[in-house]
Amino acid sequence: MDHHDHASFGEKVRGAFDEMDSKRQRAVEREDWIGTMTRMRVDLPGSLVIDLFEKVDTNKDGVLSFSEFQRFAEVYPTLLDSLYYRSKDYWTDIAQLESIEEAKAVYNDLREREHQVSVALHEVQVQRQEQEVHLAAAENALDEVQAREEEFKAAFNAAQHNTSRAKQRVAERNEELAGHRERERQCIHDLHDTQRDTQEMLERLKLQEADVHQAEERLRHVERMLLEHKRDLESKNAAREQAQSEVYASQAREQTAQSSLVEAQICVQHAVEQAIMADNEVAAFVEVEEQSKSALSGASAEVGKAQAKRDVELRDYHAAKDREAQSLVMQESARAATETQGHAIQALEVRNSEFNEHRRAVEAEEAPLLEQEALIREQRDNLDMREAQLRSDVHVFTAHSGRSPGSSPHGGANALMARQDALAAAAVMQHQQQQHQHQQAAALVAAAAAAAAPPPPLPPIQYTRSGTVSALPDSARVLRDPYGAASAAHFAGRRGDLFPPPAALHGSLSHFSPSRFRAAAVTTRLRYP
Repeated sequence: MDHHDHASFGEKVRGAFDEMDSKRQRAVEREDWIGTMTRMRVDLPGSLVIDLFEKVDTNKDGVLSFSEFQRFAEVYPTLLDSLYYRSKDYWTDIAQLESIEEAKAVYNDLREREHQVSVALHEVQVQRQEQEVHLAAAENALDEVQAREEEFKAAFNAAQHNTSRAKQRVAERNEELAGHRERERQCIHDLHDTQRDTQEMLERLKLQEADVHQAEERLRHVERMLLEHKRDLESKNAAREQAQSEVYASQAREQTAQSSLVEAQICVQHAVEQAIMADNEVAAFVEVEEQSKSALSGASAEVGKAQAKRDVELRDYHAAKDREAQSLVMQESARAATETQGHAIQALEVRNSEFNEHRRAVEAEEAPLLEQEALIREQRDNLDMREAQLRSDVHVFTAHSGRSPGSSPHGGANALMARQDALAAAAVMQHQQQQHQHQQAAALVAAAAAAAAPPPPLPPIQYTRSGTVSALPDSARVLRDPYGAASAAHFAGRRGDLFPPPAALHGSLSHFSPSRFRAAAVTTRLRYP
C-alpha cells in the first residue's frame, strides 16, 4: 500500500474518474458512482453518496462529465485521495488474490505432479521388486543348469575315462590275440614240420620195410649171404625200430602239435571273443561318450541361454533401479517444489492479509475524515446559501426602502461591513477546517509509512528535567498545545528500552486512542523538527 507515489492532482483525478468510468464512455452514471463507492468501501451513508452525486451533477443530466468530476475533486480533495488510493489498493488486492490463485493453481499442479510421481515411483518399485524376483529365478535356473552341466561334464569325463580304459583293454586283447595268433602260426608251422618229418619218417620206414623185404628175399634166396646179411638185417631191424620209434615220437609230437594247435585255436577264439567284447564295450563307451557330449553341449547351450536370460534380467533390474532412483529424485524435487510453492502461497496470503488489515485500518482512520470533509462541505454550502439569502434580503430591503446600498452613511455601510465580516469569518472557518483536514490526512498518510518503518531518532532538544524524553512534551506545553504534548509523550514511549514510559513521567495517557497516538506522533515530529 504505497501512498507515497507523488501523484499529481491531475493524475489522481484521471485515475479516480477512469475507475468510475467502467463503460469507458467518458461519463460516470449514478450506478457507476454508487458501485465504485461500495467497491472502494467508502464508509458514507447511502443518502450522502447520492447527495454528493446530485451536487456534482451540476447540469442535472444524470451523468458526471470529466469537468464536473474535476470540480468535485477540487471541492473534496480528501475524498479524491481516498478514491485514488483505495482504487490502487483495490486493484493491488485483486492482483494479490490473482497471484494467490495462480500460485494455488501451480501448487495444485505440483501436488498432482507429486501424486503422479508417487504413483510412478510405486509402479517402478513394484517393477523393481518383480525384476528382483525374476532375477532371483533366473539366477536359480542358472545355478540348476550349471549344476546339470557339471554333472554332464563329470559323466562325460567318466565316459572318456571308461572309453580310454576300454580302448586300452582292446589294445591289450589285440596284443594277446596277436600273440596267440603268432603261437597258432608257430604251432601250425611246427605241426607242418612234424607232419613233414613224420611223412619223411614213414617214407624212410617204407623204404626200410622194402629194404627188409628185399633183405628177407635175398635172405631166402641167398642163405649164403645169411650170415653177411644177418648183421645187416639186424642193423636194418634196429634202424626200422628206430624209425618206428621216431615215427611214434613224430606222431606223438604231431598229436602234441595238434593239441597245441587246438589249444591255440581255442585261445585265438577266446581272444577273438574278448576282442569282440572289448570292441562292443568300446562302442558302448563311445556311444555313452557321444551321448554325454551331446548332453553336455545341450547343458552348455542351456547355461548360455540361462546366462543370457540372467544378464537380461540383471540389466532390467539395474534399469528398474535407475528408474526408481530417478523417480525418487523427481519425487523429492516435486515435494520440494510443492513445499516451496506452499510457503510462497502462505507468504502471499500473509502479505495479502497484512495488506488488507493495514488497508482496513487506514480506511477506518480515514472514515471520520471523509465524514468531516462532507460535513464541512455541507456547512460551507449552507453558508453559501445563507449568503445568497442575505444578499437577496439586502436586495429586497434596499428595493422596498428605496435606498441604494451606499445612500446611508451608516446603515448600508454597517450592513455591508456585517456581511463582509460574516463572509470573512466563514472563509476563515472554512480555511481552518480545510487546513485541519489536510493536516489530519497528511498525518494518517505519514502514520501509515511510519508504522511500516522504524521511527527516526528524536531531535537533540535538551531541557533541565529529564532530557530527551520530555523535550517534545515540554516544547508542546510552551506552545500551549496539550494534544501535541500528549502525542509527543506517547511517541517517546514507543522507544521502549531507550526511554522511560511516558506514564511514569507525565501521568496516564489512556484517554488517547492508538490511531491518534500514531497520527500525533508523526505530526509532532513534523511540527517540532
